[in-house]
Amino acid sequence: MILQDPSFLGTVTSTSNSIYDKPLIDFKWKTITDYEYEVFNITIAAIGNLVNTTMWGRLLANEVFPGLEAPIKKFIGGHLESALHPISTCQIGLC
Repeated sequence: MILQDPSFLGTVTSTSNSIYDKPLIDFKWKTITDYEYEVFNITIAAIGNLVNTTMWGRLLANEVFPGLEAPIKKFIGGHLESALHPISTCQIGLC
């Protein structure tokens, strides 16, 4: 799942005057709103419904994760990653 319109804005901070030193990147994912978590919950439920009520279900042996019973906040906290281009080609959070 990709949150295409996040409410958080991250930062990129230089760690030195050298372009060869990696910057400090803070995605600010700690500010995910309850609304955004609810979007994830609805998405997981919709995908589960699709898999359980259509031929798509035959493509999966069993549910991978997180499952409807999993605490979504805990799951997302351990699985967040940047899937889009958060720097260079667009300003963080404004893609």
